[in-house]
Formats: sequence, C-alpha cells, structure tokens
Amino acid sequence: MYVCDKFSNRVEILDLSICDERCLPSVCQVLKNRCPNLKQLRIDGDFTDACDVNLFQRGEEQILPLKPNLTLFTLTCYSYDPKIQFVKTLANVIQLVVNASPNLREVTIPWGFYPNLANSKCLESLHISLNEVDPYEIEEIQNDSRLSDMLHQVNDQLVGLSLGTVQNALLLVPREGYDFGNSSPVGFHLARRMPKLRKFSNRIVEMFRCSDFLQNIEMMPFLETLVLGRDLQELRGVDEILRRIFKKQMILPSVRKLKIIEVYDPKLLDGVATAFPNVERLEIARWAEMGFDCKLDRLEVNVVLEACRRWNALKRLTLTLSKYPVQSFSRGCYKAGNCSNA
Repeated sequence: MYVCDKFSNRVEILDLSICDERCLPSVCQVLKNRCPNLKQLRIDGDFTDACDVNLFQRGEEQILPLKPNLTLFTLTCYSYDPKIQFVKTLANVIQLVVNASPNLREVTIPWGFYPNLANSKCLESLHISLNEVDPYEIEEIQNDSRLSDMLHQVNDQLVGLSLGTVQNALLLVPREGYDFGNSSPVGFHLARRMPKLRKFSNRIVEMFRCSDFLQNIEMMPFLETLVLGRDLQELRGVDEILRRIFKKQMILPSVRKLKIIEVYDPKLLDGVATAFPNVERLEIARWAEMGFDCKLDRLEVNVVLEACRRWNALKRLTLTLSKYPVQSFSRGCYKAGNCSNA
C-alpha cells in the first residue's frame, strides 16, 4: 500500500505474490485508489484458506475505476480447493478487473472461472491454467456450458488460446485411486470458426479432447503454432490424438511450429510428417522417466531422427529428454531436411 501510494502515477507493472485470499481487499483498494497508469497486473497465491472476505468496505461502491492502459492481467492459483466459499470472492476479483480494463489484450485465469468477456473487444490471448488441482476436482468444478459461452464471446478475435499448467515442465500426479478409465473429459466444443487464431496449446489432452478442434482446422487458415501435450501422469493421450489424425488422413498445412509433449511411440512421427508437411520448428519433450506401467520408457532417438528426414521444410529440431535412463546416441550423422539446429 505504501509503495503504490508513494509512486502511484509511476507504477505501470504490478506483480503481486500473496499468501491467501485475505489479502484481496488490499489489492482491490490499490486498484481502486492508486496506480491509474497500470499496464500489467499479475496476482498469484495459494488460496487454500476456507474463509470468505469482503473486497470493499461497507457502503463502498462495488466497482473499480477504468484502467484504460491495462493490457495484461494474470491471476494464478497454485493450489486451491474449488469447493470452498472464497472461490466466489476470487471470481469477483477477476470480473472486477475485466470490467475495468476495456483494452485487455492478454488474460490468464484458473480453470473453473468463467468471467464475462463480452466487453473485452481487444482480447487476443486467453490462457486457462490448471495447476495443483486433482482431476477429481477438475470434474467437480468444470461447467461445460459456461466455459463454452465464455470462449464463444471471443472466438472471432482470439489470436492465441492456451489450456494447461503454468509450471510447463512438471507432470501433475492425481491422488491415489483416481480412475482415469471412468473419468469425464471436458464436454464442450470449440467454435467451428476461429479465423484469427495463430497459436493453440493444449497441455491437458486427458481432460480436454481437442479432436473436434483439429477437424475444423481448415476454418483457421492462420494457425501457425500447435502444442499438444499431457501434464497428467498415467495416460498416453497424445498418442491417441496423433493416431486419430492419421486415421482420418488429416492434412494441416498451415502449421509451422509444432510441439509434442509426452509422446510414447516415436514411430507415430512418420504420420506426423505427413499430417504437418510444412513444419519448420519441431519440439519433442519427454519429461516422464517411467510409463504408467512403472517400467522404463526409452525414447528411441534414432527413430525420431529418421522420421525427421521426411520434413523437407524443417529448420530446427529440439529434443528434451529425461536424465534417466541415460540416452545413448548413435555416432551416425542424421540430416533432417534442411535442419540446421538439433
């Protein structure tokens, strides 16, 4: 409060790491009375206490003044229980900021929150982040109709859409006894037309099935970057999606950058080369050391490199492998199209 008061007109970037939801009223006071020239706002916290808080003092107007310069807003929940009361408070904070910021271009919100984006006419990038939430809780808090409604408000203007975790490297581990076989994937469908979309990232393919999105790829002529991955252990959802693409003989010529996370069968890359003929940058990442059957899974690097021969447009290849088991590389020289960096 002191710093924001002392330098109120000069603060353009406010990055807050708070311990719990009891700090949110102070955040609202800063946004209401200080920092009129704010351009970027980031808030992160654990949000694990089961307490409800009043964001404003009694009698205060429940609104924030306009923040016309604010273009980036990120709210990250590293760990929270979606069933406790404070979630409503957190949802109010998100909506207050969105309402006060008509020029937002990039927004990150946690899974399970559905702000009204009807007036966010400048929004270009939307990130829906899933962090330390158990899959059981994902099923409990997901609301397919509200999620669809929120996305449909900005379908025609989104340039980037991302679904996944913030940590981007660590696999989430469900609590013991979770039955993936009887789990309920997210049931909503993306709009058939997203004409401006250039980047789509789905790192939670177990919970959000994106086959319908890929089928409608012809309606997204500008899509250049595609990320498919799995952040939950024990399933091989990426392999299934790739096999579905090959079975339907899909060709996705607009994709130039392709990232595949936790693919187990490198032989599938032969089909990937056919489905994505114009890929210039390919990244394959394998963080998991063992498969769901608790056996070591070796990524056969030679198979990956052989598959890359079919990419005539490939200029850069990045392989990310786990430290164990130790990978052994052949002494042979591989050339993947025009690949200059591997």
